[in-house]
Amino acid sequence: MRNVFLLAAIAAALGGCGQALFDDGIKTAVRGRLKDPDSAKWGEIIQYKNFACIKYNAKNSYGGYGGSSWAVLERNGDSWDVRHIDRESCDESHLAHLAEPINAPAKKAVLEAVLAAFKKKQLIDASITDESMLPHGPCRTLIGSLRSYANAAIDADNKEERANWKSRFDAEFKKIDSMKCS
Repeated sequence: MRNVFLLAAIAAALGGCGQALFDDGIKTAVRGRLKDPDSAKWGEIIQYKNFACIKYNAKNSYGGYGGSSWAVLERNGDSWDVRHIDRESCDESHLAHLAEPINAPAKKAVLEAVLAAFKKKQLIDASITDESMLPHGPCRTLIGSLRSYANAAIDADNKEERANWKSRFDAEFKKIDSMKCS
């Protein structure tokens, strides 16, 4: 009977550690986009598949708190990428829409085009059909960044945001010319 209680206590402790690491990864990503990251106050976190929202309030350029906002994030391997930093609201249905997007064929086509460009430069093996097949290293990192920027451009709410993500994509894509994967 003591063993059962011991196992339950260990499982509860480990479960809490995993949640703390999850929360820290999200908070770290959002902090990187704030004017005063140390001032951040955190609220509710909502997750759906590889997307999450977190409610936060942080000091603005004037040194005062600007009111609560929501950040929307997408898991990218072991880290989180901020998709939107200043939303008025977020709920599971919004995250479900992001996880099962209408734009999935366009996003798949972008990834295929990026992989094709790397194959053409003979930076990756011709048999690679998915980012997850790449070994960890600079090429996988660059392909992940390109995929994230392209996906953000596809999902952008307006032309200005789309142009911003496209320019980031274009700047990163130029790195392919001087890239070595090994």
